[in-house]
Amino acid sequence: MIVRSNLHLQPGQVITDGLDIRASDITVLGQSGSKVRGQVIVRESNVTLQDFTIETTTKGIRIENPGVSGLTCRNVTIGGGMDLLYFIASTSEHRFYDCHLSGSDRTIGLMTNTWDVEFNGCHFANNKSTAAQHGEAFSIGEPGIPTNVGGFTFVDCEFLNIQGTGVVVGNGDDWVFSRCIFWNDPASRGFLSNGSVTTWADKAWAGKIYRMSNVVVDHCTFANLTGQAGVRTWANEAGNIVSNSVFWSNDRVNFSSNFDITNNVRIFGDEDIFRDPDAGDFTPIVDLNGAGAVPFGTIPVPPPIEPPPILPPVEPPPIEPPPEPTHSHDDLWVRINTQADSIANLQARVVSLETQADHYHVLPTGITIPAEIILSEDVDTDSAIYDE
Repeated sequence: MIVRSNLHLQPGQVITDGLDIRASDITVLGQSGSKVRGQVIVRESNVTLQDFTIETTTKGIRIENPGVSGLTCRNVTIGGGMDLLYFIASTSEHRFYDCHLSGSDRTIGLMTNTWDVEFNGCHFANNKSTAAQHGEAFSIGEPGIPTNVGGFTFVDCEFLNIQGTGVVVGNGDDWVFSRCIFWNDPASRGFLSNGSVTTWADKAWAGKIYRMSNVVVDHCTFANLTGQAGVRTWANEAGNIVSNSVFWSNDRVNFSSNFDITNNVRIFGDEDIFRDPDAGDFTPIVDLNGAGAVPFGTIPVPPPIEPPPILPPVEPPPIEPPPEPTHSHDDLWVRINTQADSIANLQARVVSLETQADHYHVLPTGITIPAEIILSEDVDTDSAIYDE
C-alpha cells in the first residue's frame, strides 16, 4: 500500500500488502489490534509510526534511500522475518520508544552506515543464528568495510535470549548502554561467541575496522548468558568504560584491555542476589554497593503523539447585504440661492443632512423647479429653503 499522507488505522484493521511510505512529515497511527502484514518501506524523512504491529516474513522496517532521517517509532511491535530493522543507507536521527521486536531469523537490527539512533524502554528478544546466517541483536556497521557508525544509545532496554556473535556487535564510536538488562531465560539460553557488547573477531583487520571508542556501559545487568558475556573489542581504542554493573551466573566474563572496569563492576556466580531472575526481575535484594540495573521500565517514556484533530470545514462568512442608505429623497433639502431675479435663472445646491457636507449641483438653464416644492414659512427673503 503506497502512503503519501497521514494514515489512521481503525481498531482491528489489517493491511495485508505492507506499507510503502513515499512522503515526508507524515504519521501512520494505529489503534488496538491494528496490523500491517509485510514490510514497511520508509523512503522519506520525518515519518512517525505508532501503536500497531508489523507481521513480516522478510524485513520489518526498511530504509534503503540515502539521506532519510528522523524516523520515530512509538509502541510498535515487529515479529517474524529476517532483520526487523533493515537500515543499509546513509541514514540518521532515528528514535524508538517502547517498541517490541522479536522472532528474527537473523538480527533484530541490521544497521550499516547509520548514525544517531536512540532506543528507550525497548524489548529485543529471540533471534536466531546459524553457520550460514550469523545473527545478533544489533549488527552495527559492516564486517570488511573500513567505515564506522556512531551515536547509538540504549536506555532501559531489555535484551532477552539473543544468540550469535554477540548481543550488540559492530564498529563505531560513542555508544551508550544505560540501565539495560542482558539475560537469558534458563529454558532457552542462546550462545554468544565474542561477548555481549563486542566487535567481529577478524584479527587480520584488527585496529583498522573493528574499532570501539567512547563506549559507555553503566548500571547494566548481564545474567545467565551462555558463551562469552564480557565486553570486548580487538582494537586499542580509548574512552571505553564499564561501570556500576553486575555480571551474574554467566558462562564466561572477559574484558578487553581497552575497557576501564575499575568503577564498581561486580561478577557473581549464581548467588541469591536478585528478586526473581528466572522471571527477569533483577531487582537487587542485597547491597551491591551501587551496582546493578534499576528495575526495568522505571523511566517513563514520552507520551504518545496525539493524532491531529479533524477540524470541521471552515464556513465562509455570510455575505451581508449593503446597508440601506441612511438618507432618502425626503431627507434632502434643496437650498436655492435667490441672488437672481427669476426662478429659471436660479442656481440650486443639494446638501446632505447626514454629513452636512456641501455638494453643489448647478441646475442647468431652463430647469423648472417642480411645483410640489413648497416654500417654507420660516425662511427669510434672502435664502429660501424649499422642502419637498
